[in-house]
Amino acid sequence: MSVFTDYEEWLDEVTDEMIEHQVHYAVAELRLGGEIGDYYEESGVIDRFVTQQLVWLSFEEMEQILDEAGELNLEIVADEAESDVQRSQVKQILKQSIKQQLVLKSQPFVATRLEQLRQEHPSVKDQLEEVRSAYDQVDQLLKSGPEPTIIPKRWYRRERIVPRAFTPAEQTSLEQEHLKLSPQYETQKQKLEELSREIAAYERVLP
Repeated sequence: MSVFTDYEEWLDEVTDEMIEHQVHYAVAELRLGGEIGDYYEESGVIDRFVTQQLVWLSFEEMEQILDEAGELNLEIVADEAESDVQRSQVKQILKQSIKQQLVLKSQPFVATRLEQLRQEHPSVKDQLEEVRSAYDQVDQLLKSGPEPTIIPKRWYRRERIVPRAFTPAEQTSLEQEHLKLSPQYETQKQKLEELSREIAAYERVLP
């Protein structure tokens, strides 16, 4: 049974299919601090496929794969039989070649996601600034107290500035607003930090 006619075309087709089903998980791996290639490798996607195909590869097809190896680093076990060495090398070539193709084909998806995040970033930053400004204003007001009462100058008296304190209702209202804004600020701050880290992770893997 023949697995492929042209090795490069076959490799292109099978990696396209893998990309269709797996690329979004691979791209998400960057957000978690991982690498795209590591996802494809550690998820078992490549290993399962290669193991299945090795059963059906003919001698001629394995020879073609070995010819296309180029400068890939291959491990050779000294006590393996010649046929086993060939199969082991073919397996390594397929794994490395498929991984390289998958990483390369994932880059447009990374670029698309990066562009989305860059467009989202200013809005999230503005939201944080709005919450921060409101929080700082209430916080400062609680610390400094209300504006004093100014009694205007008259012909029979000077202008007077009379300090005052918040009424119980005003104090309660400000404290409630302070409590409401505090978690909002922390949430927006965390969201911006996570967004910035994700952008940096995607920028790192693009040429």
